[in-house]
Amino acid sequence: MKTAPGKKPRRSSKENTLEYYKKYREDTKKSDPLLYKSRQLQSNWRARAKKYGLDISFKASEIKTWLESQKPFKCYYTGEVVEEDGLGIDHKTPISRGGTFDFDNLVITSKYVNGAKGEMTDEEFWELLNVIIKWEDKGKSLLMRLRVSGSMYKGKTK
Repeated sequence: MKTAPGKKPRRSSKENTLEYYKKYREDTKKSDPLLYKSRQLQSNWRARAKKYGLDISFKASEIKTWLESQKPFKCYYTGEVVEEDGLGIDHKTPISRGGTFDFDNLVITSKYVNGAKGEMTDEEFWELLNVIIKWEDKGKSLLMRLRVSGSMYKGKTK
């Protein structure tokens, strides 16, 4: 369909819908960051649950309630305060190793620490932290390498 010079072409209803939801997500991110984070987590977890043949029955509002109950946000592994923009949620026992999406298997972490932990269980990661805490740099260089190498191989199979 041709349009007159100087006029914008009409947008399809699909384009309008996509634009509406994009604006809605942006507005939610500003007005209610925890709800936005909860919806992100729910979407991500549903995809992962499907991959591993698991079921997720909780709603984004339940995730938000759980997140609110965890305030003030402190990293489970380091005890450091975590800001909302650096908030990570970790599975003590990773899904890939038989863990679940139950709230008792979830802990607050920083995204940085969660990336370094990778597919270790919380017990394995605690053991590693107990060793590296004695190092001069408290293991920061090792954790950075673990984080970087984990993201390099994400999605690749053995």
